[in-house]
Amino acid sequence: MLISNNPYRLGRALASGTRPRLDAGALGITVLGEKRVQQWSATSFELRSDAPVAAGIDGEALKLDPPLRFRTRPQALRVLIAAQHPGASPSATTPENPGDAISATARIATHGSS
Repeated sequence: MLISNNPYRLGRALASGTRPRLDAGALGITVLGEKRVQQWSATSFELRSDAPVAAGIDGEALKLDPPLRFRTRPQALRVLIAAQHPGASPSATTPENPGDAISATARIATHGSS
């Protein structure tokens, strides 16, 4: 299970493993099953268990006592970005679905830019 600040784009050819936004005010919740991946968003989430839960937080391995409660606090963190930084995640400009990708490609081909 992955619980993140805003949903990750996973399993896509373009921009996989990135987040289009960090300020959408949603948790990204991803569960890896035996045969499929489930993803959804929520403003809060609670994980219950009868035993301590193995967790990774910013690269640190921990065991946490349940229940684990997650919530988002939109705009709680201010981030400064260097002037030369492009300012957006690669997935912020990547189309969400094949239809959007075709439309974006057609716009570029007919107008020279999106």
